[in-house]
Amino acid sequence: MKVSVIMETKLYLKDILKIDPEIIPNSKIVLNMTLGRGEKTCIDAWLESDKDNRDVKFSFWSNYGKQKNFQVGNIVYGFARLNGFTNRYLLITVSKITFVPENDHCSYEPLPEYNGYLGRVIIEVEKGNAFARYVFNLSRYIGKCEVIQILQAEYGTTPFPGYANASFDFNTLKRNIDYDDWKYSLSNVYGVYLIFDSSNGKKYIGSASGSQGIYGRWKNYLDNGYDDSEEESGIYYPNKQLKRIVNDPEKGMAYIQNNFIYTILEVMPYNSDKESVIRREQYWKYVMHTINSPYGYNSN
Repeated sequence: MKVSVIMETKLYLKDILKIDPEIIPNSKIVLNMTLGRGEKTCIDAWLESDKDNRDVKFSFWSNYGKQKNFQVGNIVYGFARLNGFTNRYLLITVSKITFVPENDHCSYEPLPEYNGYLGRVIIEVEKGNAFARYVFNLSRYIGKCEVIQILQAEYGTTPFPGYANASFDFNTLKRNIDYDDWKYSLSNVYGVYLIFDSSNGKKYIGSASGSQGIYGRWKNYLDNGYDDSEEESGIYYPNKQLKRIVNDPEKGMAYIQNNFIYTILEVMPYNSDKESVIRREQYWKYVMHTINSPYGYNSN
């Protein structure tokens, strides 16, 4: 009886990234875990940063005591450990060191040829676990970094769920809004939306009928917490109650990030006239009792 044996071939970082053997002696691998003792994880810092300007600077700390981590010209392969795992890391940067200061983050230049791999390649590698991050010579780990997954889309992203299921906390919306399917879906409709404050149950009703639809309005909320250009019920009356929260030294953007949920109540075609959008906004304000009431943040 003939027995067939299927041999599993392991893939390593050097194979997937096609790393030139000649650059290995001048390369570093950085395994990031947390921003510091008791601080947030590096993967969370990366996920919470802007999609087009990811926070990876924690990969480039210049020295550990008197020992230099980097030299000018080093190629750095930076990873962030995935939450819930001990030895799994996500590739977040491949860059060249351009300046090494004392006790500070190095200046670096991202290498664009690796852009298609960032946020998608997950490796498994064993190392110590005593510090917030590790910097090693790549030669030491070049044969130890097993690639266990290459994601189809950047880590942490989810497909746009459709208008009927569009309800997101601040961080989920921030993480996804600039991806093509989210941006396209939200930019091409007008509509009425609800902002819900989960800490006290208050609600804010707003509408979007500008050139970028709901995307443009929500993008301003994510950047600033409120939108100074917004009108309420067709009158230039910016959402001053939301602005008051942002300017409150005891609340600020942190309060909004931790408590606000954004939900689409109604979508309307992109060619809808502004007056019809405002009428629907006013309807929802009355239904939800959000105008000058204990239940709402609307002032008009």
